Amino acid sequence: VDNPGLMIADPTQPQIPGEEIELVPAPGVYEPDSPAIANEAQFDVEGTIKITDSLISGNFAHHDGAGLMNGGSGTIVLERTTVTKNRTTAGGGGIYSSGGYVTIRDSQITENESLGADGGGFYSGGASSKIGLRGKVEITNTLVARNSAVASGGGIVNDGDGHMVLTDVQILDNHSHDAGAGLFSEGRTSLTVLRTTFSRNETENEGGGAWTGGERLVTITDSVFSHNKAGVPEIDP
Repeated sequence: VDNPGLMIADPTQPQIPGEEIELVPAPGVYEPDSPAIANEAQFDVEGTIKITDSLISGNFAHHDGAGLMNGGSGTIVLERTTVTKNRTTAGGGGIYSSGGYVTIRDSQITENESLGADGGGFYSGGASSKIGLRGKVEITNTLVARNSAVASGGGIVNDGDGHMVLTDVQILDNHSHDAGAGLFSEGRTSLTVLRTTFSRNETENEGGGAWTGGERLVTITDSVFSHNKAGVPEIDP
């Protein structure tokens, strides 16, 4: 929780209305160059981290995945865990996985932010392993809510060569400035969605609930899309 420590507005930055405030470490706080939890899994070695009944909250990083980063061909298992209020200036505010295998069950991914790229809640890069095996993400009985991204995929991004399976997932109240507020899927990905609800997500581009442009099959079954918004927001006179 709260790694690396207090971040404050850059005192040297001119205060220009409408311009995003740059955050810097408070005196005595380390530079936010690393996620709170990082599974590197490098040099063709598959590392596994299992996180159960835990809280990953309030972390800030200039690195992908402020809360949790899965690199190489690593394996991550999250069960009954809350990932919330993490912020990154890169991709994957809550969780970032470059490839490998990710399993998330009975958990919550909420109020995370990507301040500089895609995937406010969760970003799957979908990189293949050294021997060409595709990564896989399985998310089950999980809430993905109130996450935001300055680019695409406020809730979830599915990219690269990966395969993603969503089962009994609630994707609610996420926001993105670019496409796919709830879910954004592109590249050579495949996607299977079962009994999942996309509701009240909002984007300033296309695909309020979900946007897909992957080369492989997308299957959505027994799911609900309701009260999602897309397009340029209305401006009050």
